[in-house]
Formats: sequence, structure tokens, C-alpha cells
Amino acid sequence: MNSLYEDTPIIPDVIAESVVRELAYYLRRHTNAIMIRQEELIAFLVDKAERQYQVNKRWGKKVRRNPPWGRDWLYCFMRHWLTGKFIPLLRSGEIPASFANGAPLPVEIATPTVERVRTL
Repeated sequence: MNSLYEDTPIIPDVIAESVVRELAYYLRRHTNAIMIRQEELIAFLVDKAERQYQVNKRWGKKVRRNPPWGRDWLYCFMRHWLTGKFIPLLRSGEIPASFANGAPLPVEIATPTVERVRTL
């Protein structure tokens, strides 16, 4: 079996960076926790995905499915694996439990405030 890079159009580095930045942004906005070592976390996720792909044929088959589905599958697992590094924040409720199950973090939609200028 080849590597994840060779067998799929998926780029694990991009997905890992996206997941790590998603959590970092969430933690900055919603908690006092600060996430450091982002490069190490990205490398951890990429290595874990590659090892999982090599070892678990069934998992690899699911990642190789239609590109959107395989990509989404990898996003879910990377969120799950990343949560494992932040168990105390998960237990305290600072990270939603749904993130550990692979769901994206809740996003606040910021609506710009428009100041109205009053003319006399």
C-alpha cells in the first residue's frame, strides 16, 4: 500500500492545519486557554493519519472513497485525535464534546454593526 498522499487527492497537512487553527481560534474566543505548539500538533495529526492509513486497511478504504467523503472522514478523525491532546479542556466543558466526535466547533456569525450618522 502506498502513502495517503499517493493514493488520494487529499492533502493531510492542509486538513491538519485547518483543524488545529479551528481549535486555536475557538479557544482564543471562548476560553482563557491558549493553544501553543501548533506546528507540533499539525505534525502529530499528519503522522497519525499516515500511520492509520498504513495499518488499518478498512480505515484507509474509507479515506479513499469519493474525495469529498474521504476528506470529511479525515477531518472528523483529526478533530477526534486532536481532542485527545486536550482532555482536561474537554472534561471542563471548554471544548464541546461534539468536537471529540468529529463535529466542527460552533461558529459565531459576526454581524457588522453599522453606526448611523445623524444629520441635523
